[in-house]
Amino acid sequence: MTAKKAKLSVVCPALNEEEGLPLFHRELCRVLDTLADVCDYEVIYSNDGSTDGTLAVLRRWASVDPRVRYVSLSRNFGHQAAILAGMEHARGDAMVLMDSDLQHPPAVIPELVRSWQAGNDVVVTLRNEWRPHGLRRLTSRWFAGLLRRITPTQSRQNMSDFCLLSRRAADEMIRLRETHRWLRGLLQWMGFATGEVTYTPAPRQVGRSKFTMARLFGLSFDALLSFSRAPLQLSFMLGVVCLLCGAGVIGRSLLGLLIPEWHIASATVWTLASIHLVGGSILCSLGLLGEYVGRIFEQVKGRPIYLIQETDETMRAALGERQRRPA
Repeated sequence: MTAKKAKLSVVCPALNEEEGLPLFHRELCRVLDTLADVCDYEVIYSNDGSTDGTLAVLRRWASVDPRVRYVSLSRNFGHQAAILAGMEHARGDAMVLMDSDLQHPPAVIPELVRSWQAGNDVVVTLRNEWRPHGLRRLTSRWFAGLLRRITPTQSRQNMSDFCLLSRRAADEMIRLRETHRWLRGLLQWMGFATGEVTYTPAPRQVGRSKFTMARLFGLSFDALLSFSRAPLQLSFMLGVVCLLCGAGVIGRSLLGLLIPEWHIASATVWTLASIHLVGGSILCSLGLLGEYVGRIFEQVKGRPIYLIQETDETMRAALGERQRRPA
């Protein structure tokens, strides 16, 4: 009696990828077919509110291939929410999370599976070259270094969202209902046995990257505020510095009354500088505090992280209902 093969789910968020999806899907299925002796598979596309023909492509594939499934969100909820939606609909014993633009090479999947079979609940990927250039490269390096210094969760600099999770790790990840999610930090925070695989990012063949500088900044801000209290501690230190500066100005003024050579020529300059310094520190501190309070407010409202418009199951049900109707 042959042992039952494991099932692998591949979760792929997609946003306006109508042009590139056929290339990606063809290469992905070619690689997954090479694992036929090891595991069965399903591919789950998470349509993150695309406005092009992405959903039509997914409907067509799902109607002819039961291994292709999809979940379509009611609007664009963001990359991290789309990943979560795909994870919650995956049925596999392990799942691979990867982008659908071929910059995460499907050829790496067999290595991820081997590492999982070796006993790792989480297998992360590390880029072996740093692709961004110019300002984007500089800010990415700076922010990655900053996170490593001020957060207890040690995320690798070249780590990407391309990873594999066992069923156990995936279930625990799904339990984390944070409104502002950062996958890489959550993977490290869970603490499961973790393997590493390096890969070379492939250039995007068609379309444009959806991760603009504004989106990357927003994701970085989520990572910073979700895993560190350092900004609040920094605002406290800024207040201490302002107090010391104020005490210094007062001390200097008092000494000026006793020592004529130390008399301050223009008290107005010192006064204005002190006001701007203290006022700026107060506003910065209030802004940081407001960010944390705002995120608490969003979390306690308990709104769902995403809303579903359609899935492959509802599409097949609607198609079957139409076929059963009498002419």
